Amino acid sequence: MLVSIIGACVTQQTIPTQSITQRMVLTVHWAEPWEVTEKAHGYGYGGQKAGFAIFGPTTCHIYAPKPRHADDHKWFSVVGHEILHCTDGNWHE
Repeated sequence: MLVSIIGACVTQQTIPTQSITQRMVLTVHWAEPWEVTEKAHGYGYGGQKAGFAIFGPTTCHIYAPKPRHADDHKWFSVVGHEILHCTDGNWHE
């Protein structure tokens, strides 16, 4: 599934601004919540994850649970957070 979106954290952080000057292919992988965490551990991320992104200069893969309904605000927050990682890098402190 190709999409243009990504996100997941609990604390508010300042995000560096960059201008995007190239195209990126974004793939969202739906998984059960436990599978998202398990997959994240395989990439070296610790703890429980609501979602995560693996990204490079022109591609981004987001792993997140499938939204429960069209107004699933938590899901949109998670995916939006991960999209920011795809476009602005790993800005967590």
